[in-house]
Amino acid sequence: MSAKPFFNPVRLAGMMVLFIICSTVILLGQQPYSVAEHYNKHEYMIPMRDGVKLYTAVYTPKDTSKDYPILLNRTPYSSGPYGENMFSPFVGSQAEKFYRDGYIMVSQDVRGLYM
Repeated sequence: MSAKPFFNPVRLAGMMVLFIICSTVILLGQQPYSVAEHYNKHEYMIPMRDGVKLYTAVYTPKDTSKDYPILLNRTPYSSGPYGENMFSPFVGSQAEKFYRDGYIMVSQDVRGLYM
């Protein structure tokens, strides 16, 4: 009597193919999130106590029927793209959750960098 192998290579390959198909269907079923469709962008130059003005981009939900929490991000890596009609083409996986949940997103350049 022969023992069955612990891992059946055919079954393992079949499970891998099924996993890839399911993952692809889930990823293709998600619609890309458009910040421009759901948010208004405003730009401000906020003066500091010493007179230096810091570029600040504020993204507010177009739905104004309720109050929203605010998330402030100060970055040395640019708050661009600059221009009130220019929306960032990329929304990171973490940021996308905040946008979808309706947060007011504020991004500000730090002293001495970019705008």
